[in-house]
Amino acid sequence: MTRGCQTCVVGGLMALAVMGQGDRLAAQRDATGPRELPTAHAVRTDYVCDVQLLPPGVDSTAGEFGHISVSFYTSPDCKGASVGSARIFSRGATASDSVPTYLMSEAMLHTYFLMLQRAAGTGQLVSWSACEQFTKTSCLRFIGAHGIDSSSP
Repeated sequence: MTRGCQTCVVGGLMALAVMGQGDRLAAQRDATGPRELPTAHAVRTDYVCDVQLLPPGVDSTAGEFGHISVSFYTSPDCKGASVGSARIFSRGATASDSVPTYLMSEAMLHTYFLMLQRAAGTGQLVSWSACEQFTKTSCLRFIGAHGIDSSSP
């Protein structure tokens, strides 16, 4: 049996919650050319290479529950070209690249971490966007995991 989804329920719901609006974003994968971190509201589709949930002690400006650091590549398993890295901040963040609108509660931070960890481990595509053009490109405003097809015996 084959199953899959355009944007998985967990990823899709979380993405809409971070965006703070109900509109759907479409992303198309650009398989050619060099990649840059996206400008504000530009949506990219890439693969998660590495994801870390870092406690508040690592960076006291990243929020009271810590933050997530995630790196993106053009192919699964950290292959292809490196696209860059970004962070998801928690409530109370004062880091210069954080945006108050996109700060996460402790529960949301852990939920995103689990989603990103799964995406990295299974080679799922993720669509993502930075917080602000030019000034805060290492802050994530939107991220959602795409479904994968899997066959069961």
